[in-house]
Amino acid sequence: MGPIEAIRTACERFGVFAGRSHRSEFWWSFAVLGPVVWALDAAGDLDGRAVPFRLGLGGCNGLLFVLLLGVAVRRMHDMGRSGWALF
Repeated sequence: MGPIEAIRTACERFGVFAGRSHRSEFWWSFAVLGPVVWALDAAGDLDGRAVPFRLGLGGCNGLLFVLLLGVAVRRMHDMGRSGWALF
């Protein structure tokens, strides 16, 4: 599974914590979307930004967090573990 297909699959299964994820889906999602989450968090910390801008970044960051959490839980299922093992 290539990077585009892996991220597309992760986005299509947004908020799904049941089932399994392929290794490539997990790694490509974190390799591409992880820095995006970090950049949005850094942009929200800039001084002088309006409150709606920060709320918008926080909302996008929250959505990406749920997407990555779902991929991680499904990957744990693929390894034969419970998703609760992440915590």
